[in-house]
Amino acid sequence: MPPMTTMSQHVQTAERTEILEEHLVLSPEEEALKKQEESLDIVKRLRSSEEWYETTPYNYMTPSAIQHSLTANSLRGPNKILRRPLKFFNKDKTKCIVIVYLGDRM
Repeated sequence: MPPMTTMSQHVQTAERTEILEEHLVLSPEEEALKKQEESLDIVKRLRSSEEWYETTPYNYMTPSAIQHSLTANSLRGPNKILRRPLKFFNKDKTKCIVIVYLGDRM
């Protein structure tokens, strides 16, 4: 029997990691949206909380899974999902909060 493959490499424990930008250079629209995200009260509270951890969305998915994902690939772009969502887990990963901007054509 061939080895079993999985589209997800999701881990069960939460840990703080550095969140890197998706692109080295942000478009003016992405830069403006990033500033809006950072100014949201909920984002400020979650980032300063000891109970919540920010994670990088899609980092647990294989490249193939990302290629076939609606939110990670097909629905991305100007006037759609311009930036990768902000994703937060509580310490024991029983709760998740996702903050996403949906553009004018969504």
